Amino acid sequence: MAIPFPAVAGAIRGQLWSLGTGGNYFTGRFEAAKAKAVQVIVLPGETVWDVGAHRGYFTLVLAEAVGPSGRVYAFEPDPDNLALLRRHVLWNGLRQVKVMPCALANSEGRLPFQRGSSSLAGKLDLSGDLFVDVRCPSSLVTSGECARPSFVKIDAEGAESDILEGMSPYLDDPRLALVVSTDSSQLHEACRRKLESAGLTVIDSGKLRARDPWRQFGDVELFAFGRDRLPLPIVMKHIEAIGGDP
Repeated sequence: MAIPFPAVAGAIRGQLWSLGTGGNYFTGRFEAAKAKAVQVIVLPGETVWDVGAHRGYFTLVLAEAVGPSGRVYAFEPDPDNLALLRRHVLWNGLRQVKVMPCALANSEGRLPFQRGSSSLAGKLDLSGDLFVDVRCPSSLVTSGECARPSFVKIDAEGAESDILEGMSPYLDDPRLALVVSTDSSQLHEACRRKLESAGLTVIDSGKLRARDPWRQFGDVELFAFGRDRLPLPIVMKHIEAIGGDP
């Protein structure tokens, strides 16, 4: 049974989180620099998408950033993560959050999902024995199920390029900002090309790290900004610090 306890430091300080999920969440060490960057990029009243919400850490960060007048759509297909995500949203009274129990891709239907060695490693995979709902971003917007986002965080264990393809009608929005996590150099370059071809200014955190950043850090982020939303110096400061995130 999940037991709520307030985080003592970091981006979700004072918010309720489940005991037993790991100390980094409570002490502010979980992706601390990335969370700080998100906090200064996202504005009150915005509509944001948290794609690959996991247990809801960044969902909570985003909900506080947009405030009660904003909107957060939290996408998570894994049933175990989904249960904790819903608890964290409920415990903290986050009415601006809508939990979306699905994965995103450039297609729709039910696809196999493979749970990984940790709760962070699940992904769409033909070898998976769990089937999950998959939705296309553009379909969600045109159907009215989700509002068009002005900020998107994507961490989907290899599906990032496919998700960006499904978001292509909206990538040229001059007010848009994104942070995209990638777990290989090939995926990283594919995502970077998609973002740049849409006219976004891309900041590659991998170039601020080691020559082979995936070997050392696991994931590398791409930050992308529309022409009406170029990053402030404080944003760059936090992006440059991401190399130290656990």
